[in-house]
Amino acid sequence: MERTYEKIPAEIRWKIAAQAADYFPYEYDEKFRVISAGRCDGEINEAESEIWKEAGKKQRIIADELNFRLEDSYDVAMAYTAIASSILGPETEIELIKESGDCTRITTNSCPMLRIAIEKGTDTQRTEKLCMDYSKAAVNSLNPDYRIDFNRNMCNGDISCEIVIRKR
Repeated sequence: MERTYEKIPAEIRWKIAAQAADYFPYEYDEKFRVISAGRCDGEINEAESEIWKEAGKKQRIIADELNFRLEDSYDVAMAYTAIASSILGPETEIELIKESGDCTRITTNSCPMLRIAIEKGTDTQRTEKLCMDYSKAAVNSLNPDYRIDFNRNMCNGDISCEIVIRKR
């Protein structure tokens, strides 16, 4: 049996899959809100929040499969950003900086979720909330001894997102 997808270079397959996956949450949200005609917005918001939290929790499974170390803030930040970037795709631009103590700063300079939110005309603060839900659940799943603090956010108009992972 011929595997036609193998004719597409791996980097391009990743880009195609990530782009499709990045649009799904927005398409579902839009369609559910049209169907409910505003009557269920609170319930839709809560359901989406729970879905993103559950997705974040899956980071631990992926990290374990890839044998990521998860012993300090840099390890947790490395696993978190590697997995999140793999899901979001090559458009994501992230920098990690190990700071003093057990603290690592993550700066995101390009995010496909924000780009799509703007393109679709959706509330970027809703995107911010879902990103925070995902990120908090992801970091907690990777190592519950660490927390994530949000310092800047592109969804609120900042030039970049800045989060810090540190010991609780």
